[in-house]
Amino acid sequence: MAYPFSLRQMTSEDSSALKTLTEQSPDGGTITFGPRFHIPAYDVYASRHGEMLGVVAITGQAVVGSARISFGECQFEGGAQPYALLSSLMVHPDHRRQGIANALAQWGLQQASERKGNDVIYLADIQKGNTASIASAKKWAKQISGRVITSPVPMRSKPVATDAGITIRAAAANELEIIAQHLNSFYQDYNFYRPQTADSLQAWLSKTPLDTPVNHYMVAVDRSNRILAGIGIKEEGRLMSLHISGVPPLIRLANLMLKVIPPDNEMRNLNVDKLWFLPDQLNAARYLWQTVRWEWRERGSSLVCNYDPRSPIPQILQTPPWMPTTSVSIALRSPNPMSETRLIDPII
Repeated sequence: MAYPFSLRQMTSEDSSALKTLTEQSPDGGTITFGPRFHIPAYDVYASRHGEMLGVVAITGQAVVGSARISFGECQFEGGAQPYALLSSLMVHPDHRRQGIANALAQWGLQQASERKGNDVIYLADIQKGNTASIASAKKWAKQISGRVITSPVPMRSKPVATDAGITIRAAAANELEIIAQHLNSFYQDYNFYRPQTADSLQAWLSKTPLDTPVNHYMVAVDRSNRILAGIGIKEEGRLMSLHISGVPPLIRLANLMLKVIPPDNEMRNLNVDKLWFLPDQLNAARYLWQTVRWEWRERGSSLVCNYDPRSPIPQILQTPPWMPTTSVSIALRSPNPMSETRLIDPII
């Protein structure tokens, strides 16, 4: 007999049920974590990138599963392609192994095809060690590949040494066009990079579910006001925190020294996006990174960066090899396979 559940589109009225579901359904990868929403869950989802569509699974009157799809356009294998990112897929532990996860993923795939056509790239990020999600993804994905590092770097406890030749400040509106050009040049050959314009950057900066901005863009400039590097910051910790409920022993041991996970196990993250630097300005990017770690220390517990470990980004972060991290692979259904050699700019 088929398990009795139904699917319907997510609405803002589901926020309370989504909050309960996420607290009871932590991610089961290498690090076990779950969101703790500070504003309605639906508003948090809607604040993410691109056009968003959500789905919930219902048994009786209860929400027992959910997922969301974000739509946009990205670079893929040298061309422009529409994409649909499947994320926040979860099923309550009491209702697993009943086909709900697969039904949610298939619902998303159908929506992706209907809205963006048969050439749409359908993808999901899966944390290392989450065997259940990998098994579920194999039912729809043609490829599970790539490796993206998620590195939460704690804020600085001491100020960074001043560089007399470089100033760190917020980007001005009239600088967004040149920033977009630099970003597009830096990521020109990366899979999944979403090309930017002044308008797209302004739209991102303006998008907030609160009365004040949550997205910010900082730059490093030289004495002639030439922009050398840039970093986007999202104050995710104002919208939700991540409750860490389980970590491997080695990571817990490293955390005693590095203090990535706060004592209350609530990570209030500042998410990093759109990070770049000019070819000869790695030191400026490092100075920008370290300055943000110090000057933004009251706004979050960590700066979280998602990056391809083969890219130049690790040269900016300069994190020690024992820094606690996790990684994700990309489950992918696309018209053409993803190259193993091309760098990745992850859509998280």
